[in-house]
Amino acid sequence: MNSKLIWIFLLIIFQAQSVKAEYKLSGFTDKEIYQSWNDAEVYIPTISSIQSIQSIDLSNPPNNIVIFLHGCTGINNNNRKWANFLKNEGYVVILPNDFAINGKPVACDVKKFKSTIKDKKSASTSVRLRSIENIIAILKENDVFTKSNVFLMGHSEGGKIVNRFKGGEVFNAIVSSGHGCKDGRVTSTISDIPFAYIYSKNDPWLERYYSDGSKVNCKNTGNLDYKNRKVFIAEGREHSLVNNDSAVKFVLDFLRANRNKN
Repeated sequence: MNSKLIWIFLLIIFQAQSVKAEYKLSGFTDKEIYQSWNDAEVYIPTISSIQSIQSIDLSNPPNNIVIFLHGCTGINNNNRKWANFLKNEGYVVILPNDFAINGKPVACDVKKFKSTIKDKKSASTSVRLRSIENIIAILKENDVFTKSNVFLMGHSEGGKIVNRFKGGEVFNAIVSSGHGCKDGRVTSTISDIPFAYIYSKNDPWLERYYSDGSKVNCKNTGNLDYKNRKVFIAEGREHSLVNNDSAVKFVLDFLRANRNKN
């Protein structure tokens, strides 16, 4: 085989791989999406170690559940610290692992405080919204929403997902952490369920740029008069407020005030 044919062959392989990659960015099977739930970390008040999702009997669910969505780099120690605070208050905490979904793109560069290319960011959002739809379907199938207080909380990219998700009315309340814009926050849910935001005034992630230098659209001022909206704003630039005692108390008080099934 001469060099020209070799180059043509390599080009065909490259194009095929590119098509495959683009497909992975735009479409996932239900089975692939389910891996997020199947690989979740679970925190149970009576058990010191991290459990698997199989440790929960959804036919007889716990009284109080928090679904916690991680940020753009996956489950980290800040997420786990939140989970332990919540666990110590009597909540079973479920951290779905969206990076267990094979091919889910990374949507940020944490060192540069930048989002990745727009297509990857959009694809990541789409995958994660489908993950929440899947979780809700599982909980509904087991009648969990009528038996338990179920809350949704997300941090960073997870905070964006809980904002963007349009089916939030099934939850008792929702908390968005470390996401939004300096000018305000907006939620897509159509109901008037309680919705809380926590963030730092000078968090560098609140004014973001893509890796190509273009600015992320940050005109999220559509519903600042949302009647059940509560906001906690900390001084400084911390992205996660899990080490801020007042922020933690704000979240715990907010969740406790919105329990209605026990």
